[in-house]
Amino acid sequence: MRYEFVWCNKRLFSDANTIEDMIHSLKRAADLLRALKKRGVTLDPDCCVCDGHAVLVTDDAAVADEFGFEEPEEDDDLAPHGERHVKK
Repeated sequence: MRYEFVWCNKRLFSDANTIEDMIHSLKRAADLLRALKKRGVTLDPDCCVCDGHAVLVTDDAAVADEFGFEEPEEDDDLAPHGERHVKK
């Protein structure tokens, strides 16, 4: 079974009021991405990350449960070149 998590870079700094806040947000995001990578999570190769969103994937149900991944929706649209359009 495949599980997905939509990562949104656009919201990384939504609560930041200072550069220090931005640094802490980036560090937390990097720490989380490292933890996901360590658990075998990968970037969906068919996902276009050019719009500030990325689809992270795993086949491990325990990892999916731990990090809040979900089963993909049946009606996920693919762009003409195969990139996955992420629903916002």
